[in-house]
Amino acid sequence: MDKIISYIEKVKQFIKEFKDKYGTIGCAAVVLAIMKFIVFYILMSVKSNFILICIISWVITYYLFKSFRNKYIPSAIYLILAILMFADVTYCSYFNKYLSVAMLGSAGMLGDVTASIKQIMRPVNFFMLLDAVVILATVVSYHRKEGGQRFTSFFRRKERNADITETEGQEKPVRDILAELDAMALEESMDQIQEETSKEVLEKDGEEKGSVTDRTELDYEDELENNLYQGRVRRKRAERKRKREKLKRLKVHRNQAIPVVIIILLIVTSTFSPFMQSLAKQEFYTYHVGDVASGALGLSEQKNIMKFEDNYETEKNGPLFGVAKGKNLVVIQVESLQNFTIGMKYNGQEVTPFLNSLLKDKTVYFDHYYQQVGTGNTSDAEFATNNSIMGSIEAFTYQLYEKNYFRGLPWLLKDQGYETAVLHAHENRDFWNRDDIYPALGFDHYYGGLIGDTARPGGNFKMTEWMGWGLTDSEFYPQAMDYIKELQEPFYSFVITLSNHHPYEMLDKYKFIKLAPEEKGTLVGNYLNSVSYTDYALSKLFDEFKKAGLYDDTIFAIYGDHMGLPASDETNEVMGRLLGHPYDWDDRMNIPLIIHIPSADKSVTTTIHNTGGQTDFLPTISYLLGLDHLDTIYLGHNLFTYDKGIVAEHAYLPYGSFFINGYGFEMARDGVFKDGRAWNIKTRKDVDVNQFYDYYMKSRGISDTSVYILQNDILRKVYKDGKSREEVL
Repeated sequence: MDKIISYIEKVKQFIKEFKDKYGTIGCAAVVLAIMKFIVFYILMSVKSNFILICIISWVITYYLFKSFRNKYIPSAIYLILAILMFADVTYCSYFNKYLSVAMLGSAGMLGDVTASIKQIMRPVNFFMLLDAVVILATVVSYHRKEGGQRFTSFFRRKERNADITETEGQEKPVRDILAELDAMALEESMDQIQEETSKEVLEKDGEEKGSVTDRTELDYEDELENNLYQGRVRRKRAERKRKREKLKRLKVHRNQAIPVVIIILLIVTSTFSPFMQSLAKQEFYTYHVGDVASGALGLSEQKNIMKFEDNYETEKNGPLFGVAKGKNLVVIQVESLQNFTIGMKYNGQEVTPFLNSLLKDKTVYFDHYYQQVGTGNTSDAEFATNNSIMGSIEAFTYQLYEKNYFRGLPWLLKDQGYETAVLHAHENRDFWNRDDIYPALGFDHYYGGLIGDTARPGGNFKMTEWMGWGLTDSEFYPQAMDYIKELQEPFYSFVITLSNHHPYEMLDKYKFIKLAPEEKGTLVGNYLNSVSYTDYALSKLFDEFKKAGLYDDTIFAIYGDHMGLPASDETNEVMGRLLGHPYDWDDRMNIPLIIHIPSADKSVTTTIHNTGGQTDFLPTISYLLGLDHLDTIYLGHNLFTYDKGIVAEHAYLPYGSFFINGYGFEMARDGVFKDGRAWNIKTRKDVDVNQFYDYYMKSRGISDTSVYILQNDILRKVYKDGKSREEVL
């Protein structure tokens, strides 16, 4: 009990001394820093070991400031870290994870997504910066106060010295004089003192020789003895000062070492301890230090590399094989199109009347199709769709691996005599590095950008009507048809839409949905109107194909690139009301895949419930086009004949998450499997995660293998260097 009381008294004394030193503003800064980490981890959705993670962050922050005498240094470092925390919570609100240092390579894209960032920005995010500003103000205030006190003390010493000098007839004692000069003579040795003193005695003796003097030989001996005594005193003082300085340096080094040791310990032990992994994956300092170290050292977590199997050979046998053989292929990647809008009626109004009608006529509809994007979002949807490989989660794939060799759908169709082209009306034709990557992906032509843009020459589209991010879809499609009609048949046209982009700003004339009062002004309400316009514009594109006489000889594939409505309090509330159940990950990441075959028999019309994702598109469309084999490395399956699909996820959802028939699995943010969550998509109820461990490992295998293929340029080694698939594993 006495120890507890003693400890409490020490804490009280520490608080009192801290307040006396830094004032009320300093105490406020401490409280804000403590609260900041609590709020930060809530915003980052940290659940496992929440309190312990907060404590670790508090301890590291405390020793960060203890590690420097000059408090300006840790204050500046902490301000930079606060900005990083602000970036983390902002990034997490959309991508559901920490920001990686590798994403700095994508910083050039921020200017193009400013509107989207503003939309997802929450006022609470700025709380991440408040304590750092207050801490900096505290340090500035303290140094000003200390500087004023030192300034005053300095002039007081000057005044005292002047008073002593001006005092007439008063002689200073030898010890007082030596004491004032003590600071100037700390480093003198005993021999130097004795030598100088003896020399002074001899010089004075020579000067005063033969004259009458008041000082005797004994006086000189006394003075010499006194000087020697003062020399010993100075040496002892200097030695004590050196020891104190050494002790201070040791304390500083200890304070600097403590946070480093904590972070290293967490990172190292996380490789074999699930508990430590839970801490390391979620704690702010440890995560970012580990992220930087992995990037700098080129470390990789890819351990579950799968064999490169040719599943297509056993999955191509089916009634629809070759039903569109030799036909033109038009793939339309629709911006932010989620599956819940297909067939939806809002207050009696069809959101997608054209697509709904299409489903009834020579169309195959995959209603359990999911996005599989990496950090590149739209560009990674393109990549996964055309290459059957998942994109990178380090930064956007089109930039990181532009020098790689690829052999995806464009190359396979070129081997079949197809002319290939990409069409996209973004004002910056090189957005996502498209100018450089499309030739490598196998596209003969790229039509993008705006005509007359002096900042970005080489554009192909006239800006006849601006909405949201650029040229409206309904104006883009007729201009795109002018280029498509010039292609030699058969052709593969990959069309990327733009209008249905977050934050879904619409021209009034295109707001076809009459919103209820409770949905007006909400992101969901804006989205419904935007999707309805997108559906309308698609009908115009089909009309263009009919006018050009290309409709019957073309197969159309329409799919969404990624989710359009990320989770937020408002979105979750509105969507929960519209869907009749909580707005979960299977709703967000479920995108439609609609394949329309005008030349096919009506019997082709069906809805397929097999679970699939964007990596499955290549073998699925190849089956309809009648390709005999897929001369490439791919990771997907033919969804017409394969009903045991697993859709791996590694962006938005944590690495290892997946969807299979009837179930979804969200890997825990701390990286520990048992802390994950599995649920039944139909009943919306959570189920035991342990039954899904094999699927979890398979999901990791798909993600790991995708990254391995990219990082090691495997396709080049196999198809250019002539190595076997076994050799490159």
